Amino acid sequence: SSTLAVIGGAAGGVRIIGLNKGEVVATLGGHTEGESIEAIEFVDLPGAGAGAGAGVAITGATDGKACIWDLGTMRLRATLEHSDAITKLLTHPAPKGYLVVSASADKTLRTWDARTGTLVREHTGHKAAVLDASLGLEGSVVISAGDDGFALVFTTEAVEE
Repeated sequence: SSTLAVIGGAAGGVRIIGLNKGEVVATLGGHTEGESIEAIEFVDLPGAGAGAGAGVAITGATDGKACIWDLGTMRLRATLEHSDAITKLLTHPAPKGYLVVSASADKTLRTWDARTGTLVREHTGHKAAVLDASLGLEGSVVISAGDDGFALVFTTEAVEE
């Protein structure tokens, strides 16, 4: 039960609000000014945000960036990138709650390790922007809906080479 709220704005600003007093406790600047924040997800990472018990938040914007924020220190942990707007962020259920899926107008979805910012897998196949997505089968698959009129299913697990 966090005492913080994360708010994204149409101009690319991210504000952290302390719910106890309703005041802005931090303004975070990882996104391009003038680009809209389109998605916010919370991630439970062990050891992150330990000072405030706040954890980690990920913000996705029309600048193609997903910024991973440590809410205990109010610092940027990593930046995940697409070549076009982020349209959706999804957090996996436990025990793989460190995995995050980003959907984008660049026609792809990507599975990331939020602990390190490392790309785990890229999911391709849409011919137009990915508009929405949802996790299924305890996070082992992601189902996406594209502006191309197709719904696609991808595995989120890393590919063994």
